Amino acid sequence: MSDSSQMAELLAALSEQQRTMAALITSLSQNSLREAPTAKASVPSFPPFDRTKETWDVYFARLGQHFEAHRVVSDNRKRAFLLSWVGSDTFELLQKLFAGEEIANVPYDSLVAKLREYWKTSVHVMAARCLFYRQCLQPGQTYAEWVANLRGIGKDCQFLCPDEKCGKSYLDCLIRDVIVTNTPDEQVRLAAAKSFFGAGYRDCRSSRDRYESHGDNQTAPT
Repeated sequence: MSDSSQMAELLAALSEQQRTMAALITSLSQNSLREAPTAKASVPSFPPFDRTKETWDVYFARLGQHFEAHRVVSDNRKRAFLLSWVGSDTFELLQKLFAGEEIANVPYDSLVAKLREYWKTSVHVMAARCLFYRQCLQPGQTYAEWVANLRGIGKDCQFLCPDEKCGKSYLDCLIRDVIVTNTPDEQVRLAAAKSFFGAGYRDCRSSRDRYESHGDNQTAPT
């Protein structure tokens, strides 16, 4: 084989090697770009726990779904997210419940179990009822938000019929009573007082809707 033929073959081999390397580099770059968003993806924040709006069990169940949706599996990550999201009040409560321990080192399951035990045993019914009856329409708050807040607090009040054969909740009737007593709107008060909560609240709401359609405030005055 002549020198020129050998040179041609060598150049062809080098050219093929360059094409192979270029294809490999392109493939690696594309894989890196596809994987980058996943590697850098952050878990969206979760709202703090507010016992006036939901129970701890409900909050914990929603948090579990949030973890599942964003593939948070490690207990260490769950603990870190829980402590950063749960809110300052609950964070301080955990510090008291685990006095003498660094809560950043307490297992995730222990944190959750301690909070569940606390909320089940320490909610004082009379204190919850006092808080319930004192609730007024706040500046900027809608009637729907007010009712939702009352319903959340009412979960701790044990407003149940004392008759063992009944045992049904009369929370709705008491929500109506609080609206009648504490609303700043006299016409809403009269509408709510006309009948029991079922019809009365619908009358109250329709009355309020009429005022809103004429330009009256949709929320409590600020």
